[in-house]
Amino acid sequence: MRSVRALATPLPILACMSLAALAGCIQLVEAKGADGQRGSTKLSSEEPADTRPLKPAAKELDLAQTALDASDWDGAIAHATKAREILDSYEGRGYGSSEERHLHNQIRAEATLIGGLAHRGKSDPLGAFLFVDGKGFSARDCGEARKKACAEHEELVYKSDAFRGLTLNYSGRQHESLHPFFEVSLGNTTLSTTDFDMMKNFWYPKSDYLAIWVTSADGNRLKSAVQGQRASYTIAGSAHSISGTDCSKKVGEVEIGRARYDVKECHKDTSNYVGATLTFTMPAQDGKAIDLTKSEALVIFRRKDLKQQGVTYNLGDVRLVRTRDRK
Repeated sequence: MRSVRALATPLPILACMSLAALAGCIQLVEAKGADGQRGSTKLSSEEPADTRPLKPAAKELDLAQTALDASDWDGAIAHATKAREILDSYEGRGYGSSEERHLHNQIRAEATLIGGLAHRGKSDPLGAFLFVDGKGFSARDCGEARKKACAEHEELVYKSDAFRGLTLNYSGRQHESLHPFFEVSLGNTTLSTTDFDMMKNFWYPKSDYLAIWVTSADGNRLKSAVQGQRASYTIAGSAHSISGTDCSKKVGEVEIGRARYDVKECHKDTSNYVGATLTFTMPAQDGKAIDLTKSEALVIFRRKDLKQQGVTYNLGDVRLVRTRDRK
């Protein structure tokens, strides 16, 4: 398997499917529909052809490829993003044929590929991973001209050790795109060393990156500061106990009518937790946009940057993905 550094290097210029070829395919589908004797994809007068997204999306895909070939990484990302937006705006309205649906999927997959390659051209393989959105990415949807590049990109996204942890939650279930390790935020209750022990116990052992939600709810102390180009955060928990009733011990059975029921013994149970402190930094521009006392932030950090000193856990410099209102 190629190294992450090698994967971050853009591939040679692809033998790409041009706009003309894509448009020709679309024209073929429409020609069949226009002739009632040759197909069932005839467009009604109420649905003019220019409302369909395939041609404009294919044009954006060609522009993205042109920008990629010229090492215009930001331009390639912008056009690839636009191609997907055009296709997604048509979602739910359906197509007149399976060929059109197949072409829709192909353009979308190849736009994801080109956007990813552009991020890799910027030496940002993590950005390439994050360019795969909630619809996922499959090399099966790509055309023959880009099939090999798509297969290699799919390998990077879903099978490389570097990003494996970004699609797996703590139970080991794999998702089609970025998924937080925990469904809830670290810091939504008083931070304890148990939170971090769970992380280390269930984290895919070879993975480099991990995504978690962080916040600072009641029971924690938050300190934040912006110095120069970096924003720093410290979320400090404290020692605490949680008491409850445990009724898991079976002591017998009882028969009532024709049914049998377990008899269980209940007793009070108290769990003691050691307080923990979480620290991390991020670019100042991102830090100014969030308030962890009111919101939750999804951040990505690297295993090699995670440092523990006593009960203090430092994530190093994190990448902000998005925020949400605290649940």
